[in-house]
Amino acid sequence: RLTAAGARLSRVAAYRTACPDRLPQEASLALARDEVHAIVFASPSAVRNLPALCRPDFRDAVYSIPAACIGPRTAAAARREGFARVVEALARSDEGLAEAVAEATARGTGREEGP
Repeated sequence: RLTAAGARLSRVAAYRTACPDRLPQEASLALARDEVHAIVFASPSAVRNLPALCRPDFRDAVYSIPAACIGPRTAAAARREGFARVVEALARSDEGLAEAVAEATARGTGREEGP
């Protein structure tokens, strides 16, 4: 419709999914020390890619860490991936994610759902 109306269209890649080869050393050390209390996910692809980034001895343990997710698609991906505790942010914002992290780390409270 736009072209028919005389518009010239250009495709601009404003977003691209990128995945590092491994977790930063600081994150790996925090996992090793059992210092990670929640993992924040803003996309389903991040959920799918995280286990591959972890050292093999951390891959199973990472699923026991609560997952705070930005929205329903990301939360569904976390459940499918096998995270034991998934909390979905009520608002898709920084504040919503912060509240989801607080709920995910609170024992026995919140909107958590199992797989």
